[in-house]
Amino acid sequence: MSLLLKVLPEAIPGWAYENHAAAYKALRQQCKQRHSSLKKNEGIKQLCHTIIKRGSLSANEAKKFFEASFDFYKNTQAGFVTGYFQPVIEASLHADSEYTVPLYSLPRNMQQLPSRGEVMDGALKGKELELVFLKNPIDAFFIAIQGSARLRLKNGRVAQLKYAGKSGHPYTPIGKHLIASGEINSADMSMQAIRNWLINNPEKRDNLLRQNQSYIFFSLDYNTSTSSEPTGAAGIPLQSLRSLAVDPKYHAYGSLVFVSGKLPFLRDDKTIKSVETGRIFLAHDTGSAIKGRARGDIYFGSGAKAGNLAGSVKHKASFYELRPKPSNLTIKTHGRS
Repeated sequence: MSLLLKVLPEAIPGWAYENHAAAYKALRQQCKQRHSSLKKNEGIKQLCHTIIKRGSLSANEAKKFFEASFDFYKNTQAGFVTGYFQPVIEASLHADSEYTVPLYSLPRNMQQLPSRGEVMDGALKGKELELVFLKNPIDAFFIAIQGSARLRLKNGRVAQLKYAGKSGHPYTPIGKHLIASGEINSADMSMQAIRNWLINNPEKRDNLLRQNQSYIFFSLDYNTSTSSEPTGAAGIPLQSLRSLAVDPKYHAYGSLVFVSGKLPFLRDDKTIKSVETGRIFLAHDTGSAIKGRARGDIYFGSGAKAGNLAGSVKHKASFYELRPKPSNLTIKTHGRS
């Protein structure tokens, strides 16, 4: 279990750099959602009654609100953050010479769901589970990693591809295989580096993809727009650079987590890399690779620009949990949670 230490907010590196008014706005937006998963978070639910009645706050007012309304606990375990995004991909509802790679809906009548390799070998072929077809398997693989995508369909419509379930087979990051085999140096590893390798090594591509046995299934939602964001595991739309995928074993959906570190992507001046900065994030999502109390995946938004930013994030960080006063959980200042 992680060791949590109660701290004062002014002692948290990067707290002074936060845009507290923007953080309050994000929290207020969450409060308006009223999803059942958020209602289970009793402390946040009680705060939301007050937050919804109030209007926007100035930066100073918002800072005072957070400091007066929450207790702050540092997780002394070494933390790590990565990034994810929503791809925007061209797709077709029907296979043709251009669109050949299927994505599948969740099977309802199979006792054991197939692994990725088994799907690649045709385990779902002929079962009328094909949902959409993409142009290449690399896009299909990364959509599964991200968990959602916005699709521009060949018929001109826009649809949201949503996570519907997974096969139950173990998730293995293929980047680890590329590092272990000496194909990519660990210092150079990124989402874009993996994509480039897959593009440049078509004869080795499928064998590498099989190393991740986990397979993701999807559903289609046409009630979307070109500006809509995907829905996270908490059941509400994600907020760019405010939503965090967490391990729900340790963080209830809707909880607040302050992530601090040398994180240039959270600063306007990206060249300043030696300054500790941080941001309040909301626990809105989860993922197969997100395990532990000090592990998070930051949502960067939709499209190629967001993807480039998300793919570059692999940073050490410190995690601070914000818990509404009075805390319902008993945590001693120098004890284990």
